[in-house]
Amino acid sequence: MDNGKFKVEAKGAAILITLGYPKLSHEELNEWGHWLEETAENSPGLVVVLDMRSVQTISSVAIGKLFKARKILLESGGELRLVSATKPVLDVFRICRIDRLVKVSTSPDAALAS
Repeated sequence: MDNGKFKVEAKGAAILITLGYPKLSHEELNEWGHWLEETAENSPGLVVVLDMRSVQTISSVAIGKLFKARKILLESGGELRLVSATKPVLDVFRICRIDRLVKVSTSPDAALAS
């Protein structure tokens, strides 16, 4: 699935979602968040790798929605992993201590391998 704003690719037992948004807010998450939640509920053990190289800012609502997806994935034996977050986004993750709960990798390959 590729709509120009985000791209979804199957990578073995994982899904790689590459975001094309400079700002990640609840509006952007609504475009693919429901699909992600439904996919997570119906795919036990699914690993979702979220490539955030394009994201410069993230809203608190978006962080909450990511944690909802993370919870659904964990409950089904899966996992959410983040990739290539920019410095401003990494700073938010560190302040909120998200980086302690979700694996943050420097590349999609590293996230898929971990």
